[in-house]
Amino acid sequence: RDQAAAEFRAELTLDAQNGNALYELAQLDHESGKLEDSRKEFETLVVAQPDFEQAQVGLASVLIDSENTSLAVPHLKHAVELDPNDEVAWYRLAQALRASGDREGQKQAMETFRRVHASEQNRLIRAGVRLPSGEVTPQELGKGEQPDAAHP
Repeated sequence: RDQAAAEFRAELTLDAQNGNALYELAQLDHESGKLEDSRKEFETLVVAQPDFEQAQVGLASVLIDSENTSLAVPHLKHAVELDPNDEVAWYRLAQALRASGDREGQKQAMETFRRVHASEQNRLIRAGVRLPSGEVTPQELGKGEQPDAAHP
């Protein structure tokens, strides 16, 4: 991880506008528990590229992990507008709405998550893709979380 982070930082010194390098660095920092660094990197990225859907989800995930769930909601709403089939964004939105006290919004987001998740699973099965256990999308739901959990 440290070597990968160093390489992404080096890429950013060559091209400060490289959104992919900044995204990967923010993800690595998030996974390493460097929430403040990750938050700053994701914030820089979503300001520069507001339609970078995965960056919106990444920033929201950091905000949720930092217990700033109400700040995560607008990023997740934007993410699901950009990609209505992103099941991780819907799941995270359900989490954030629940923590913010919006039970009705949480219920609707969770229903959408379940529908999108089932649709994606069925599409992959019809395509003959063997699904690894626990894999959802390129973004992860989070440590110990399951997509079918009763309480997001």
